[in-house]
Amino acid sequence: MKRFGEIGYDKIENPNPFYRYNLLKIITITQEMRKTFREKNVFPSLFPSLTALVVCAVFLFSPGLGLSSSGVEAHLLESLRAAKDWETVSRVIDRVNEALREGAFFGREREVAEAVLPFMKDPSAPPDVLYRIQETCGIVTPVLASMDPDAAEEILVRVPLGWLSSGNAEKRSLALEFLRWSMESNERNGAIVARALPPALGVFASSSSEELEEILRFLEQVKYSGSFSAPYPQEFRERLLTYRGPLAWDLPDILALDPTRGGTESLLALARDPSRSRERMRALQLLRERSLTERQKRLIVEMVLDPSVQNEVLRLVGDWVKRGEPLPQVSPSLVAALEKLAVSPEACVPAVFLLARGGPSGLSLLFQMVRAEKENLRTLPCEWDRWSQVWEGAEKLVPELEREFREKPSWWVVKLLARAGRWDLVVEGLKVPDSKVRRAAAGILGLVVAPEEGLDGGLGDLEMAKSLVENVSRSPGLRERLRRALKDALSDEDILVRREARRALLSSGEKAAWAEVAALLKKPGGEKLRVLEELSGMALQIPKDEAFLLLSIAKKDSERKARILAVNVLGRAKLAPWRREVEGEIRNLLRDTDEEVRRAAAGYFVSVSAREEDAVKALIEATKDPGVYVRDAAAMALSTAEAWNPGLVDALKKRMEMGDSDSNVEGKLEEAYLNALRKDPGSVDRLLAVVLGKEGPARWRKALAEGPPASPAVSRALLKKLGELPLNSWAEVPGGNFGNFVKWIEAIARAEENPSPLSQILNLVPREELDPWLVNRALGDRKTGLKKRLWLIGLVQEIPEERKEEVWNLVKESLQEGTGEGEILNLSGRWGYEGIRRLIQELWDDPGRLRKVWRFLRGMGERKKASLSGAGGSLPTPGVEDLPWIEETLSRIPAGARDPRLEPVVDLTGIYEIGNNPELEREAFQTKIPSLLLRHLNDPEECRAVQFALGSLFHRTPHCGD
Repeated sequence: MKRFGEIGYDKIENPNPFYRYNLLKIITITQEMRKTFREKNVFPSLFPSLTALVVCAVFLFSPGLGLSSSGVEAHLLESLRAAKDWETVSRVIDRVNEALREGAFFGREREVAEAVLPFMKDPSAPPDVLYRIQETCGIVTPVLASMDPDAAEEILVRVPLGWLSSGNAEKRSLALEFLRWSMESNERNGAIVARALPPALGVFASSSSEELEEILRFLEQVKYSGSFSAPYPQEFRERLLTYRGPLAWDLPDILALDPTRGGTESLLALARDPSRSRERMRALQLLRERSLTERQKRLIVEMVLDPSVQNEVLRLVGDWVKRGEPLPQVSPSLVAALEKLAVSPEACVPAVFLLARGGPSGLSLLFQMVRAEKENLRTLPCEWDRWSQVWEGAEKLVPELEREFREKPSWWVVKLLARAGRWDLVVEGLKVPDSKVRRAAAGILGLVVAPEEGLDGGLGDLEMAKSLVENVSRSPGLRERLRRALKDALSDEDILVRREARRALLSSGEKAAWAEVAALLKKPGGEKLRVLEELSGMALQIPKDEAFLLLSIAKKDSERKARILAVNVLGRAKLAPWRREVEGEIRNLLRDTDEEVRRAAAGYFVSVSAREEDAVKALIEATKDPGVYVRDAAAMALSTAEAWNPGLVDALKKRMEMGDSDSNVEGKLEEAYLNALRKDPGSVDRLLAVVLGKEGPARWRKALAEGPPASPAVSRALLKKLGELPLNSWAEVPGGNFGNFVKWIEAIARAEENPSPLSQILNLVPREELDPWLVNRALGDRKTGLKKRLWLIGLVQEIPEERKEEVWNLVKESLQEGTGEGEILNLSGRWGYEGIRRLIQELWDDPGRLRKVWRFLRGMGERKKASLSGAGGSLPTPGVEDLPWIEETLSRIPAGARDPRLEPVVDLTGIYEIGNNPELEREAFQTKIPSLLLRHLNDPEECRAVQFALGSLFHRTPHCGD
């Protein structure tokens, strides 16, 4: 028979480290005693008896200690079930709690709960026992919430509610403490209480006032948690509404915990109870965040006549207005009160909107208020709100609008008539003596005849303008009738009326209007200038004949102003086939004897990008003009010019190097040079020199990194040149010590002021062209290190489908070599959790490589946490759909075999993250994942491999011994 001191630790089948530790102490003590006695040759015959005595003593004074963890746990549970007196129960529960703290009962939390539940339900249970059981529950319920939600509800909610009606003050106090602790101890327990408590509250509908106040005190305390909502039983809500005790002041907040329609009705009933002054104010405040029916809103609005809650009612209505919620109909009895409030600075917004819902009388009052403001030129609070509501209700005000228009036509009435659809009266407004009315009519008609982006027709609001355009567009024949009506306005004596009418007619392609314009342009004197001024403010589709007529004026007219205006009109015109011919003549004007004409010609090419090389050449020469404004406009035009060749780029560079007396011109010449480099593929060597920092100041590189992209031809040429250069010459991995915040910020600042070549390339070349090129370059460049190649691929927004497998192999290669950590984390998001699954599957038959890759990834995570910035990303985490695969993978690792794949698999699969997600954790407990992990607790080495994963799932970490 083997002596106890000779028992090998590895032979003790006990997953509980607490008992393994005590057994190890027994072994050590016995061996020391044997050694001492042997050295002194004292009672050698007593060695076996001494060993037996120590073992017996340990077993006698340490109940439950044994060689099998399951046996120890079963013994404790059996002792607990067999306990007959409360003193024994207390003692055994203390031992159970101690065992739980030391790592026992993993996976047996349900049995522990079932063992203590009868004592919790026992009416005679003393509070000190219940306090001990509370500690037990604190350990087992977090995992029980996922393992057995019904058992968790019984422990956390239903039993403590029974204590409230026990008649024992100490138990009632304990019940509230227990419920509050359940809410606040952790997210899972709180969710169970929030779900299970409300349905159980119905028992308090008929309970005593003392018991009701106990639960109200609890609800009052947990309302601040922010995570508790309680769909109360109807009878419980009714009981609360009748409660008048010391906690009545907090009833609104307690009722607000009920998010259902019944809770809203209860708050509304409280708000409408005039005998509850403080509670009704708070109830109205809480109703501001509720979604209300029209009936509920109407009942609230009726309270506006009550001075004690009027302000709160108006604030509530104001919230509806801000959120764009529909308002209820207002009874006529409220209109008079709202009329006064509609001009009050504090209450006018909600009052105006309510008046608009007050039927014909409310709208009529608003109309009269608007009229008084317009006639007396007074501005009262909420003027725009009143106008907008009258605008929306214009169709209901047609009789008053017609009467107002007949008696005293006004510009604002014309706009409302348009909204009401009375276009006949709007057309009639073009003949009213008052020029303001005619302007309003012309503006409205011009808007709907020739809609133009950004044009509001003088309404001051684009949404109002869009509504008019949409209304007219529904009647195809109406727009044509209105266009014909505008023709009469072409001869109006008011220039603004004529301009609007002309814009609309010319924009709609009215030939007669263009013919009239041509006739006026041929007349000398003020009429021609007037027409040119009108046209200069419009962006029109100009017919060819009229375009050449304008060109003739620009070239030959005797009046400088007419020439300048003609150039401006041509510059604002929309693109047309005649554009190329006209530009050739405009180019010649850059050499005109009149400086203002030269300036206008340069301004033309600011509006219309130069598309001919001759125009670009002329603009370069114009940058040498004596007039600074001419030079400035010419340089600005070159910064958007399209037509470039190497010779022109060279000429521009020489001009730029000459400098200029005006710093603005110098800056625009630099912009023009960079624009030329973006547009001319023949100058790609110059562009590359700037990108690589071999030419030009840092501000040029910043402009290339932030400005517009290069043309497609330049992009292709640039990539071709880069393909001939070593990767290190243009693709430098960013530096910076992330652990040193100051140096890190300095590195970022330097990169912003003088961007790297790659930063510029990423902006110059379109992604759809650059991304495939970068991937191909990284995959094909075997001379470059893996880290840099992965970093380059990490910059790509979309990896081409046909190259993804090669990129995956590159990632695997880098993992096995242990390099490119940040780059790998960056790329991990490309595959998501599928990448983790594939990595484990592909390395399954090579445990050594799997562990090497895992150590590398784990080291990456540790360095990421240690860095000040936390830069580098993180590995993907599993979802519900991944749990079956995790279960299958864990089942492939036998217990006790010390499989080297265990720790890498547990870590990489992200089981630890499952415990941080309550929903995912509940799903995990429907699988064998917890039990597959628990079976590894028997071996200390395997225990350490699953220790933290189990700690996350069970919310307590097992101890794994030495």
